Amino acid sequence: MQWTGDYLAAGVTSITMDVLNTTAGGEDLELRVMLFCDVGTVFTSTLATVVGVNDGWTTISFDISESALTRVSGSLSYDDSLTGVNRLLIRHQPGAPAGPGGAAELPGGLMGLDNIRAVPTPGAVAVFVLGGALAGRRRR
Repeated sequence: MQWTGDYLAAGVTSITMDVLNTTAGGEDLELRVMLFCDVGTVFTSTLATVVGVNDGWTTISFDISESALTRVSGSLSYDDSLTGVNRLLIRHQPGAPAGPGGAAELPGGLMGLDNIRAVPTPGAVAVFVLGGALAGRRRR
C-alpha cells in the first residue's frame, strides 16, 4: 500500500534503491520500474538500468518523469496515470520496453533490493512540511 497513490501531488520524481546482483550465470541485470495505474494503464522505464553481477550493493535511481517512461498498456495520459498509481514493480527486462507479461526470465541466482525510496523534488518537500504545519496549527 505504501507505493500507491498520487505521485504527482507528492512530487515524486524518482525511485531509488540499493540492488545486489548475484546471478548464477554471471549475467547483468537490466532493471526497469513499472508503474501500474488506474484503468489498466502501465508505464515502464524507457531505458533499463544495468546492474553488474557481483558488484556488491549498488545504489540505483529510476527517473519517473514523463520523458523517462514509456506507456506500454492502456490509454491514460502520464499526468492522469500518475495521480492514481496502484502498484510498483521492479523487474529484469532487457531489450525494448514491454508491457506486463513481456519480461525475460530472471537469470538463476539472487537479486537483493533494499532501501527503496520515493524521492520528491526539494520544493515538494517544503510544500508538504508547510502544509502539515498549517494543518496542525488549525487544529489548536
